[in-house]
Amino acid sequence: MKCRLLQLLLCLLVPCNGVRLAHSPAGKASTSGCVVQGSPDGCAQSKCHYGTLPGLWRPVGPPGTTYSLMSDTCSLQNLLAPFIEAAGEENAERAAEEASVDDQQADDGADDGDSGESEEEGRAEESSEDQGSESADSASGAGSADQGDETSGSSDSADRSDAAESSDSEGVGDWEDQESGDWSESDSSQGSEGQDGYDSRRRRKLQEPSGQQPVGILIFGDSNDRELVNHVCALANRTTTKFITEIDGDRETCEKKNAGWPYNGINNCNTCEIPGLRMTKEAIWGVAAEGPYYENRMGTATKRVYAGLQLFAKEWGRAPDMIVVASALWDIARWSYHKPEWTQPKHLPDEALDAWIKDASALMDYIREHTEDYNPLLVFRTTAFPKTQEGDADMRHLQADLGTHAHLAQLNAAARHLAAKHGFELVDVERMLSMLSVDEYLMDGHHTHSSANLEVVNVYLNLLRAHRCKADYQAIAIEGS
Repeated sequence: MKCRLLQLLLCLLVPCNGVRLAHSPAGKASTSGCVVQGSPDGCAQSKCHYGTLPGLWRPVGPPGTTYSLMSDTCSLQNLLAPFIEAAGEENAERAAEEASVDDQQADDGADDGDSGESEEEGRAEESSEDQGSESADSASGAGSADQGDETSGSSDSADRSDAAESSDSEGVGDWEDQESGDWSESDSSQGSEGQDGYDSRRRRKLQEPSGQQPVGILIFGDSNDRELVNHVCALANRTTTKFITEIDGDRETCEKKNAGWPYNGINNCNTCEIPGLRMTKEAIWGVAAEGPYYENRMGTATKRVYAGLQLFAKEWGRAPDMIVVASALWDIARWSYHKPEWTQPKHLPDEALDAWIKDASALMDYIREHTEDYNPLLVFRTTAFPKTQEGDADMRHLQADLGTHAHLAQLNAAARHLAAKHGFELVDVERMLSMLSVDEYLMDGHHTHSSANLEVVNVYLNLLRAHRCKADYQAIAIEGS
């Protein structure tokens, strides 16, 4: 009883501003919607470092549940599930709407076919009557001519010709107007409901909470983050869209590998938007303040961050609730391209680490300065080890620009230090996956597969929920609304 009273007091003192959350077996939910994490006996814990606590992978389970924390005082909630369920419901509604439109169009097509046949028959009958009338008149005119009344016959013929032209013109005119009118009306209806109208309803619904407040996550990272966004949309049976920022007047900087080798068929900078959740990845080519970058890619980190923040708010109608930064693979690739003396040894030299720490610190400060008005949750993500290990000739040939495990371990260690120093939460993907082999968590040489990525997304959502339960969250919920 004493512990439950302490829980209630804590939630009253730390308001959640109306965020509704799921109950947890290891925690209690107050009437304000604030989940208080606790030990099995319910005693409160003030803070859970979800992104850094060691964890275990379960062999099976739905997305959001296979990774669990090894902690008696904290547990992860499956906060991804409500968004996926809402997407499934909307998918069903969308399929029903499209089926209804298809049925209506089929019915309209059948009606148009029947109408067309009737009109064709009517014109055929009119034509037959006109021909019969002309034949009779022609015979009468011939008789009149024989009787010397040619003028009268000619006058009757002219009158009949005018009448026939008037009749034919009126008939064709009615048919064209009706056919054109039916088509344009059908097209207008389809455009209103099948395109503009449906999209408007969809856009409105996407802004609505699905069991909790809408969540917007903007990630400045690499292709691992691109795949993470893809995996969320795949789980929701949706397709990602391109996120196209303009850097130095060029709207294609994210899609170019270099001048002659684009990302064919890949949305390298992408967005997944489902009811209540938007996730966007904007590329940064490492933390270096200036180029040249790997393959001479365009846009400094700060330029890309600024453009990404602006476009995200413009497209979503509000600022992001969470900003994730990840940088290691692009930095190592850049060094292998422009400073191979740094990446050829098994370990990165102090010069490389000093440069990375300086540039990463500056980037973190830049992001904080440009988002302080709406106080998003700031996160740094470490990088999972690629299949390259100690730089042997075969592996270095296949994965020449990914660095060794030692290189990644050095940069990840520096990231842990900088996150704590600059007030960023840490999602330590390296440690999350440390008990698995690379073949278990990678789908190729360096991209984490969907089951791992979806657990990372759930960690993001748990961190954001904890951030929203702080008293200083108010500014985020109203920003851009």
